[in-house]
Amino acid sequence: MRSITRRSVLRSFSAVPAAGLAGFWPGLAQAAPEFTFKYGNNLPVTHPLNVRANEAAARVLADSKGRMEIKVFPNNQLGGDTDMQSQVRSGGIEMFTPGIEACDNGWTLSVPERLRPLLAAHRA
Repeated sequence: MRSITRRSVLRSFSAVPAAGLAGFWPGLAQAAPEFTFKYGNNLPVTHPLNVRANEAAARVLADSKGRMEIKVFPNNQLGGDTDMQSQVRSGGIEMFTPGIEACDNGWTLSVPERLRPLLAAHRA
C-alpha cells in the first residue's frame, strides 16, 4: 500500500493552479499558427494601406481560428523593393507591395510554394 506523504500531496496540488490558469487565460494554451505570412511594403505606418492591412491581418487570424497569421512590415522594414522582391523569390517573405521600380524590370507575380498544396486541394 502506498503511503501519502506531505511531498506527494504538495506535488499533486501544485499542478492545479497551472491547469486552472491555462483554462482561465486562453492565450496561454493557444497553439502557434499553422501558417505565418510576412507582408512588407514601402509605405509609412499611418498610410491607409497599412491601416487596412493590419485590419485584414486581424480578420484573417480571427476567421481562420488562429491557423493563419499575417505579419505586416511597413516602411521598408524588410528592405527596399528590390530586396523584398528577391526575398519573395527565395521564400523569405510571402507578400509585398511593389513600387514602380520593382515593376519595371519584368517581374511577374507567382504563387508561393507553401500555397500550392492548398490551391490544389481547393480546386479538387
